[in-house]
Amino acid sequence: MMFRLALKSLISRRFSALVCIVMIALSTVALLTVDTLYRGTQSAFGRSVAGIDLVVGAPTGDINLLLFSAFHVGAPSRELSFTTFTRWQNDPTIARAVPLMLGDSHKGFRVIGTDTSLFDHFTSLHDGQVFTSGRAFTQVFDVTLGHEVAHKLRLKVGDTLNLSHGLGNHSFQKHDARAFTVSGILAATGTPIDKTLQVSLDGIEAIHWPPAKLANLPEQLAIGARADLTPDSLAAFYLTLDNKVRTFEVQRSINQNSAEPAQAILPGVAITQLWSMLDWVEAALLGLGLLSALVAAIGVASTLLGLLDKRLPEFLLLQTLGAKRRFVYTLLGIETATLVALGMLSGVAATLLVERTLLQLAQNNWGLYWPLEVNWLWLGSAFIALPVVTSLFLCAICAWRLRR
Repeated sequence: MMFRLALKSLISRRFSALVCIVMIALSTVALLTVDTLYRGTQSAFGRSVAGIDLVVGAPTGDINLLLFSAFHVGAPSRELSFTTFTRWQNDPTIARAVPLMLGDSHKGFRVIGTDTSLFDHFTSLHDGQVFTSGRAFTQVFDVTLGHEVAHKLRLKVGDTLNLSHGLGNHSFQKHDARAFTVSGILAATGTPIDKTLQVSLDGIEAIHWPPAKLANLPEQLAIGARADLTPDSLAAFYLTLDNKVRTFEVQRSINQNSAEPAQAILPGVAITQLWSMLDWVEAALLGLGLLSALVAAIGVASTLLGLLDKRLPEFLLLQTLGAKRRFVYTLLGIETATLVALGMLSGVAATLLVERTLLQLAQNNWGLYWPLEVNWLWLGSAFIALPVVTSLFLCAICAWRLRR
């Protein structure tokens, strides 16, 4: 009877009740969106180095090495010899070694010199198809494109392009002597690789030859066909071990190598260090969410208190007809808890619907990805606590007003 009476009471005030539900839903959307963005950013950082046990480069600092090798931000101050890479590539404890050469670009997008082990790395992470079209490079002057590069520059398999020296949007030294042909386009990964072009190590070495020497190379040249195209140095390389237990042993061997100074870092540890430097981002996002929730809460409270003032004669009439104050408080508490619960439920549904729609658009158009993970423990606790606290607060105010 009590619940049916509360429901009829809400229906009779459906417009004001709807306003309260919408305001609570918006505050819920704000808080959940902030939480999703924060955890999505953390997840994106982790996905960028997933499957990589060690990142090796010249001694330059953990975070700097991580930034230019995994996130393609900045540039190495020194390089490693190709001999060091070959040594660890042939080590029996290493399952996969991925070389990286940096320093060139195309219309503001970075070019990575590597080999097909990079695509083997993607295959091990994603059981699905690595390329949306085409294949990995097999010729010296083939290039594969990240998803975002192909989308923004409107390139497709078979198109040709020229690389430029340097990492800026504008370069004064273009490698016009030989064009590269697009052989494949990578599927969206939601990592910095979507914004890069990948060419072979032989291709990077060839375009830095003098034009007269480069002109003697045939248009179709298989990778590895010319020994003189082997580079002398690399910016960095990734290592994936067969036995993860030996990670620290291999790291120590690289860092203590007397033949050439080198630095091996654990990418997960470096990301934790980097993320600890960005605590202000978490605080700013949380503050923004709490501020919007506070504004919505003040609006809801003012609406409920306004309704309470209008309903005081109703409650007094119920007491005159014999209803006890406990009945009045219970009725008010049920109505308030129902409004808050409906508002939160609507906010959760709206958040999941909007984010799922935006996620699909972001993956298809920009290569962005964030996980649709809801902290159900936190959300369930809020579903229990907030309606109860709000109804008790409003009932206390009602009791104080009725006593006066």
